[in-house]
Amino acid sequence: MRVLHVSAAEGDDRFSGRKPDRDGADGPKRTIGAAVTESVDSTLVLVYDGRYPESVRLCGNQVRVVIRGQVTLRKE
Repeated sequence: MRVLHVSAAEGDDRFSGRKPDRDGADGPKRTIGAAVTESVDSTLVLVYDGRYPESVRLCGNQVRVVIRGQVTLRKE
């Protein structure tokens, strides 16, 4: 199973999303949308504490999103 990490505080959408902490270019994504866009079927997207100024649409993907902590989604 592929796992992608998302962190509002530590992430950058240029990172691979493969690790929860920055390790070169393998740090977490900044937005949930970027992680979902890079997802393939059976991807697990782990979303960590934070405020995410976006709306997320998951139709068409067999992606599982798990929230770790307190997350706010709000399109601004």
